[in-house]
Order: sequence, then C-alpha cells, then structure tokens
Amino acid sequence: MSENKEQNTLAVKATKREIWLPLFLSLAMIGGVLVGMKLKNEPLIKASPKKNVSQSGAEEIIGQGRMEEILRYVDAKYVDKVSNDFLVDKAINNILQELDPHSVYIPSSEISKVNEELDGEYDGIGIETMNFGDTITVVTPLADGPASKAGLMSGDRILAIGDSMAIGKDQRWLNYKLRGKRGSNLKFTILRIGENRPKSIVLQRDKVPVNSVDGATTLDDNTGYVKISRFSSTTSREFMAALEYLYDKKGVKNLVIDLRGNPGGYLDKAVDILSQLFPEKDKLLVLTKGRTVHQNEYKTSGRQRYKVDKVAILTDEGSASASEIVAGAVQDWDRGVIIGRRTFGKGLVQEPYELYDGSELRLTVARYYTPIGRSIQKPYRGKTRQEYDDEYEKRFGKGELTIQDSIYTADTVRFRTAGGRWVYGGGGIIPDVFIPIESYMRNEYYQNAKSWASEYAFQYYVGHRKELKFNTWQEFQRNFKVSDYSFSEFLKYAERHNVRSIWNQIIAVKEPLRRQIKARIARQLFGDEGYYGIMNESDPCIQNALYQFQKEDPLGLRRIAQRRN
Repeated sequence: MSENKEQNTLAVKATKREIWLPLFLSLAMIGGVLVGMKLKNEPLIKASPKKNVSQSGAEEIIGQGRMEEILRYVDAKYVDKVSNDFLVDKAINNILQELDPHSVYIPSSEISKVNEELDGEYDGIGIETMNFGDTITVVTPLADGPASKAGLMSGDRILAIGDSMAIGKDQRWLNYKLRGKRGSNLKFTILRIGENRPKSIVLQRDKVPVNSVDGATTLDDNTGYVKISRFSSTTSREFMAALEYLYDKKGVKNLVIDLRGNPGGYLDKAVDILSQLFPEKDKLLVLTKGRTVHQNEYKTSGRQRYKVDKVAILTDEGSASASEIVAGAVQDWDRGVIIGRRTFGKGLVQEPYELYDGSELRLTVARYYTPIGRSIQKPYRGKTRQEYDDEYEKRFGKGELTIQDSIYTADTVRFRTAGGRWVYGGGGIIPDVFIPIESYMRNEYYQNAKSWASEYAFQYYVGHRKELKFNTWQEFQRNFKVSDYSFSEFLKYAERHNVRSIWNQIIAVKEPLRRQIKARIARQLFGDEGYYGIMNESDPCIQNALYQFQKEDPLGLRRIAQRRN
C-alpha cells in the first residue's frame, strides 16, 4: 500500500479500505463457513451451547451473516467490479493461514487434479510423452493401460489426435486431448520408427493406474528393495505385489523400504504397510488425538503374509506425514534401523469436507503420536507458510544436511524405545544412522542438466535400440558404459536447452550424470526395476543398509540391556 503523504483524502480512505477489507472478509468468512455447514445434513462442526444471548433471548450466531452483508455492499457499492467468488476464496485462505500450515481449501476446479495421485488412478490412455522438436513422441506406454493394449509403442511420433493436428503442440494441449470419459474412443495418427507411412490407432479411454510403489528390486541375494513415492488408495495392493515378487520369486529375507521424498498420504495405508513388518496382532502403531475427535489407536492386523527378517527404512527431509508414521513405529519398537536424514516433521491429521459447490476443505482435526507418545510435528506458530515450507534451506544453511551434530529438535523431552534407546519428538524422526546429503545434489550444473538426462537417454535408446541387447538389468549394468563421446553429446544437448556449461562444476558431477543417463536407458529396457537397480549401486543409504544387515545387533540393543541390568 502506498504511504505517500501527498495523497489526497479520498485516496487515503481508499487505501485504508484496501488494508482492512481482506481482514474483515477473513473474519466474516468464519461465520459464513460455519453457518453454511450448519445448514448441511452432515455439518462440519456441530453447534455447541452458546455462551452469549442477546437481549431478546435469541442465541447469537457466529458471524451473524456479516460475510454475506459485506459481499452485498462490495457488489453494490465498490468502485470497481470484483468477483465475489474471488473474494470468498481469498477470505477462506486468509482464515486457514491463521490456523496451521496444512489446513487447506481446494476450489472445485482443482479437486480432480489434486485427488488423482491419492486415488491411484485417472481416466485416460496411459502414456508418457516428450516433445522432440515440434513433435510429441511416446516415451512409454504404461503397462496394462489402454495405449499399451491398443499397440502404441515407445518412439511413436504423434501426428494427429482425432481431427486435430498434433505437430507443434505442447504437453498441455496433449493432456487436454487425452482426458475424457471412461469408455470413449480416441483416434491417433502416428508415424512409427522405421516406417514411411503414417498409421491410425483407435483406443478406448479407461482407468489408468497412478502407481505409488515406483520400484521393487533386489539389492543382493538376501535383500529386497521397495520404493514408495506416496501413500495412495492403491499402495497396500502395490506393496503386497512387490513383496510377492521379492519373497516368492526372488527368495529375499531382508527388506529396505525407501521413503525418501515421500510426502505421505493416507494414514491407514501406512498402517497396512507396518502390519506386514510386525507379526503380532494389536501392536500399537500410531494414535491420533484432537480437541473434538476421539482418540484413535491404530494397531497391527496380525496378518503378516511374508516373514520379513531385518528391516531398514530410508528417510530424508522430504519424508513426511504417513512416511513418518512408518519410520516412527519401526523406531519406537526397535523393529529396524532408520537410515538417512531427519524427516520433515508433519504430525497433523487432516480430514476432507466437501462444500456445497464441490470445493473441499481439508481441516486439521488431530495430531498423531508414535507408539511411545512422541509428537513429531515441527513448530509452526509465528511462521508464514512460506517460512514453514522453506525449512529445507534453513536446515542446509545450519549444516544439518551434512553434519549430524547440527540436527536440531524443538522438543528436548526424551523418550525410550522398546529396547531402551533414547529418541526425541518435536520435529521429525531423527535417523539411527545419519547419511549426509551428497555434494553433487547442491551442484548448480547437475541440478540444471539432470532434467535433460531423461530426454537424451530416450533419444539414445531410440537410436541404438538394435544394439542394446541385454537379457537383464544386471547384465546391462555389467556390460554397458556411457562413453566419453555419448557424455560429450549429452553436454551439447543440455547446452542447446540453455544449460550453461560450467566446467569446474561439470568435472565434479561427471559420474553422477553418467549414472543418471545409464539408469534412464535402463528404464527404457527394463522399467523401474532397471532404473533403481542402476541408481542403488552407488547410493550411500542403500550401501549402509546392506552394511547394517551384516551386523548381528545393528541397534546395539544387547549393550543397552546389559547396562540397564
């Protein structure tokens, strides 16, 4: 707002109105939301006995309709035309910002997109694409998706969709064209590698899975690895399929679960995962408590399908919510070793409430606690949402991502695990084994160039697919090397896409970039198993997990027991 003292009186009044109007709308919106919910059959918040009674004896209503009254004045008298929907959305967001960082309002236009990842599916055809020059090209038809069943192949160039030419169009245009009602047909005109004439393929839109288990592979003869990217409605089923592959077909005994970068999701799916790690029935895994909701305890099912021996959970500063439930329960019961870096620190539980116009309020209703009573929610009072979300940079600046002794927790209260180890709450799960962030992850050139590794690797695959004759990703790992010539071509490719060459930085990240290219070629040949198989061989967290599994007592529980006795 302007503070120019030479403004005339009317401008000053207008400025004051601009300052106070959002605040008034925010306060009034509280009443509007609550009153609106009261009128629904299933209200968000049940009316509690009113403490204040007017002179007439009628109970006062929170807000007293001020929201609607203000909007009528704005609509009738305000100097400029303003959308009431816009004002309402702003007011709601201002209200929620005064509560906590995880209570959010989602407009009806965004609900479908927000829910897709948690629903585990969407209606479409199931292809991953990239733009090469002016042409959209199929990178991967998703397994068992409509595109794969109809015969679309990796490398197919999309010339037209229906009657619309695709040449020169971008990914946004493509996404608009691909989405549609399940069961409806879509016609593609494509040009296939090695063919001179375009061909038509007609496919039917259907449900397309959005996988939450990104990869399942072996690390050695005894150890399986599962990467979970989020906890969606299909995570339990995907996780069991991964265990079936690893335990029935590969005969592994130990298990590494990678939750790095996993932002969470459905709490009950985290409980399902934990029930496969504990054979006992009714073992407490997590509990939730709130002001207006009953305390809920979530326990193991006692239906463990596979005998999982040693367990390691990989975490980092991007592991949040349901990821922390898994790590916290494993740590509290000394079921396995937590490896990596301190987790995000989200211990708040949201419940969704659909509003009358199809929008949704996701409101924090409780806090969750680990089995021994730790709250791992990091502090948020007195912080803006931006400050709260930007804690990664603060952690790095304080040295926490590189030096174990720099780890800070807001809660100094200590808790004992089942085996007698000291642990803390109040700001995420602190790992049992600290692994610093690798230096190349903070390298400017690496961060800019790696985003082009996938495209370059795909082009390499298309141009050399006849030469890439390998039966397994392990054979590929042993016998394929990204040559100096190919790496030089990648640097040129990145530079053509405005990644400025910084040679002292390139030298420092040459091997990590080679590994990225090789892993992404492996993904074209062997799927996610090939990708993670290549990446894991040089991953310090993975290597430490294998080292811990060689120990008879990785958590030192016997030594603690001897001291306590």
